[in-house]
Amino acid sequence: MSTSTATFPDKAYVQELFLGLFGSGLEATESASPVSDLSKSIAAFYVDDAGEPQRALVCDLAFSNATGAALTMIPPGVVKDAIKDGEIPGNVMANLHEVLNICVNLFSETSDKHLVLGEILNLGEVPAKLAEITQHASFDVKVPRYGSGVVSLVAF
Repeated sequence: MSTSTATFPDKAYVQELFLGLFGSGLEATESASPVSDLSKSIAAFYVDDAGEPQRALVCDLAFSNATGAALTMIPPGVVKDAIKDGEIPGNVMANLHEVLNICVNLFSETSDKHLVLGEILNLGEVPAKLAEITQHASFDVKVPRYGSGVVSLVAF
């Protein structure tokens, strides 16, 4: 794994990618802190051609539900109920996988390696190695009608 200082896309790039997925009204703002509750987060690992993790996307419960539901316009009430229950419904999770696959583009211009989506860890499976995130760019993303959540772009 890489130990050098990583670069990440800026807010405008992040917002542009998510605007393309979810339409006008989406807002992304920088967050100084990474996703805080890893036990209630999803982590997608992006690997190089040798299969080594180079980057990760850590999504809190709210971001996971909002983006997964918004992709195919699942009713916003499903998101509120899922967050309250601390879960991600199966249909929302399936959509979230698609969102995470597209999110490899967040790293395409800031990584010197070709990356693809590797493993996705579900709620409660996020490894301890992410507990002390030091290289990150984090964003609060507001998806119209679905709510706001935090996503952290992480380098190893």
